[in-house]
Amino acid sequence: LRAGGPDAKAMVLGGFELSERLLSFPRPVIIACSGHAIAMGLFLLLSGDHRVGPEGRFKFQANEVVIGVTIPNAAVEILRQRLTPGCLARAIALAETFTPTNAVSSGVLDEVVPPDDVLARALEIAALAGTLDPNAHRIAKLRARQQSLEALRAAIDADDAELAAFL
Repeated sequence: LRAGGPDAKAMVLGGFELSERLLSFPRPVIIACSGHAIAMGLFLLLSGDHRVGPEGRFKFQANEVVIGVTIPNAAVEILRQRLTPGCLARAIALAETFTPTNAVSSGVLDEVVPPDDVLARALEIAALAGTLDPNAHRIAKLRARQQSLEALRAAIDADDAELAAFL
């Protein structure tokens, strides 16, 4: 990423556009996280409607400031729509590493279960979510996320312009 170039730009923007698609997807998006979620892995995890992760020695981190990369505007918006305010500030400026112990209270995950139960629990939630009225779900999700999605789109466009300046 620090080397820049069109491939780095495409990778970064593509990841954030995928996040935008997940956040606005018309059906429930249930994510089974089987381990660590670092950088774009974290941003994609935070884009699910319900996120189930494992107990254990796992890390969830926006590590941009650790590796010397300015955190993208889009990353800030994704973190903002999920993390608690105090955790948001630490995640962005200090690259705080969250663990399964504090993942639910910080907003990183919705549930933490034993590692062997992650997929089964996510499938249970997906089955329940599958009983929702699709149109009502779609409208409710978009209403709840309208401001976040607008901010994310503006952030992706700003990141596109910033990254173009470095090519």
